[in-house]
Amino acid sequence: MAKKRRKQEEETYWRSIREHKQERKINYIQTTDSTLNYETLINRHLTTLKKVRENEGKLSPRMKDDWNKVEQMVRKCKKGEVFDYSSFKLNLNMICLSIKVERDMYL
Repeated sequence: MAKKRRKQEEETYWRSIREHKQERKINYIQTTDSTLNYETLINRHLTTLKKVRENEGKLSPRMKDDWNKVEQMVRKCKKGEVFDYSSFKLNLNMICLSIKVERDMYL
């Protein structure tokens, strides 16, 4: 159900891009099956990222390293650099599980 909803959201997003032919520069994240911009990344994961930040103190040393990786990936995206979105989701998901933080539906 979530995959179908995600696919519909992606199709709607790309349809709007094609229809409006935005003139401004959009920074993208390359994924295996789609490309997402920074705004979409933040819309999807901001709540989860905030919850993890609030609970940073509970992270083990290894999970702190993974959290640093996630933060670096978000910064790369903001700069328009390409990074591995699957790795982003995997790291964030594992962090959430380790500190028992509720995950967003995209993880």
